Amino acid sequence: MKFGGLSRVQKHQRGFTIIEVLIAIAIAGIVGGGVITAVFQVMTTSLDNSARMTAIKEIENSIRWITDDALMAQTISSLGPSGFPLTLSWVEWDMASSQHITHSVVYDLQGAEFTQRASVNGGPPVTTVLIHHLDVDTLMTNCNFFSGVLTVKMTATVQGYRTAAETRTFRIYPRSAPQ
Repeated sequence: MKFGGLSRVQKHQRGFTIIEVLIAIAIAGIVGGGVITAVFQVMTTSLDNSARMTAIKEIENSIRWITDDALMAQTISSLGPSGFPLTLSWVEWDMASSQHITHSVVYDLQGAEFTQRASVNGGPPVTTVLIHHLDVDTLMTNCNFFSGVLTVKMTATVQGYRTAAETRTFRIYPRSAPQ
């Protein structure tokens, strides 16, 4: 039995040669490698930016809280080699109740966290974590109150694909607070 129709199909059939297939695979590999490299770059840049923004936001948030409280403070006390805990206190008059309201705020280092403990009229303190990624080295995070100026240096270090660190030093001029 002969398959005459099959031989006719094979004679007229056209396809790719092995060289054409190898060239197509090589081109696809080059294009695929480029795409993978671009995606990797976008992902690592995104992770780096996220870590950096976390460090910046933590520092800026802490600066805002400390500044607001220090501007109200009537007494300022800083202890320890780093200047923390930093205690700020003030009394304000509440017009509605015709009473004095006493505020006490303590900023302190708790491991790698920077916390604020706020108490009103001697009540139980409310603790808020302001920085989760604090660099506790006293050269990188410290404060002092000298000649009526509160100087605070803070560093947040966020671990990730690459480590991101943000350091800010700021000065606050509280209202007539004694040393």
